[in-house]
Formats: sequence, structure tokens, C-alpha cells
Amino acid sequence: QVSFSKFATVAMDAPRPPHARIATIEDCGLSNVIVQRYASAGITRLFEWQAAALALPGVLEGKQHLVYTASTSAGKTLVAELLLLRRLETHGQRAKALVVLPLRALVTQKAAELSKLLDRTGLTVAPYMTAVGELPMPRRLNVAVCTFEKAGMIVQSMSEAGRLGEIVAVVIDELHLLGEGQRG
Repeated sequence: QVSFSKFATVAMDAPRPPHARIATIEDCGLSNVIVQRYASAGITRLFEWQAAALALPGVLEGKQHLVYTASTSAGKTLVAELLLLRRLETHGQRAKALVVLPLRALVTQKAAELSKLLDRTGLTVAPYMTAVGELPMPRRLNVAVCTFEKAGMIVQSMSEAGRLGEIVAVVIDELHLLGEGQRG
């Protein structure tokens, strides 16, 4: 089972709602280069629950927030990436997004993955953790992959610079690890 915000729950094998027209990465309205990058990694179709999440009214258009949980390896990260990329592509070159992770090792790994995905697309990625990362985010940077603590610093510095509106998407992944005593 997958749970969404507003207490909507969809079984992972549930049929797609009839109003949904989303079944593939291409249906998400992303640029051809991004669609092709996913295709080259063998990702073209969405699981039923992913399509149902993206088909919720206002989610793909960025008019509605989406909070969801699913089991390990269910494809949660793909949904988050698709929404983040959609927001960046629809808001232009100065748009910014945060990918917030609890561990520095995850920040490094995800920053490398997104850098590869976004290579030569015009969108840029940088890791933000401990003493790494310029504040406020440089205008040329689109995605900051950061720890929870650094996310707070980014938001504060962007607010103080009068640039908070440039942040169009925030993805918080592995939230359950936040309360653990030993994070690295």
C-alpha cells in the first residue's frame, strides 16, 4: 500500500483512475532529453501507484503538495525526481530545488546521480553539507542536494537575500532517519 497526503491511500496494484492519462515518463511533460535519459536507464513506464500519485489533481501541475510513503524499492524516488524536474523545467533557468537527505553519504550519492541525469540539459546540481555549498545558492545553480541542517541554512540565506521565491520544489527523502541519534 502507498499512502498519499490528504489521507488518500492507493494500493500499489490498484488500477489507475479513469481520468489519469499518465502511464509513462513521457506523459509527465518533461523535456525530450530528460525522457531519453530515463529511457537509456531502462525507465519508461510507471508503476500503477506512481501513475496514480502523479494523476492526483494539481500534483503534476505543482498546485498541490504530495506526501507519500511506500515500501523499500517501490519507486518513491522516481516520483520525487519527476515532480522536481517538472517544476524546474516549467519555471525556467533561475528556478531552484532542494533535495533533502539525512546522511552526507546519501547527499554525495544523489548529487552524483542527478548530475549525470542532468548533464548537458542546462540544469545544474551541487552537494550541500557541512562546510560545502555557497550561500545563498548561486543564481546559476538549480538543484542543491543537502542534509537537513544545510537545507535550513539554504532557506534562511535565500530568504535574507530576498530570493526565497526562486525555490520551486523541495523533496525530503528518508525522513524516518532524521530522529536517529547517529547520522553521518
